Amino acid sequence: MLADRRYCYPLTITDFASRYLISCEALANTQTMYALTVFERAFKDFGLPERFAPITARLLQRQLPFWLTRLSVWWLRLGIDIERIKPGNPQQNGRHERMHLTLKQEATKPASKNFLQQQARFDQSSAPS
Repeated sequence: MLADRRYCYPLTITDFASRYLISCEALANTQTMYALTVFERAFKDFGLPERFAPITARLLQRQLPFWLTRLSVWWLRLGIDIERIKPGNPQQNGRHERMHLTLKQEATKPASKNFLQQQARFDQSSAPS
């Protein structure tokens, strides 16, 4: 929660092999249409991945048949393979979870005043050293 009492949902995209943080965007909600914009920009800048292991907020998941989300269907249509971890087993994606812990420690305490300031802190903490 930001100082202005609004929730901030960071959408992060990392490269599994290099651990490079491709994107970290401060979003006001978890609606798919906002996430699509972030992914479109990442894919334009870095290219399409061969596979993707999504870890998404429950609100973002809006399940379709066969445990597919609207985002998952879009990724499949783009030719991206979907990798899944077992529900309740975040350790299977420990690299990404560790990045989130570091990001939280470096960029969210204390809370920023608003989204612009929070995005600036995300950008500063994710910049290469």
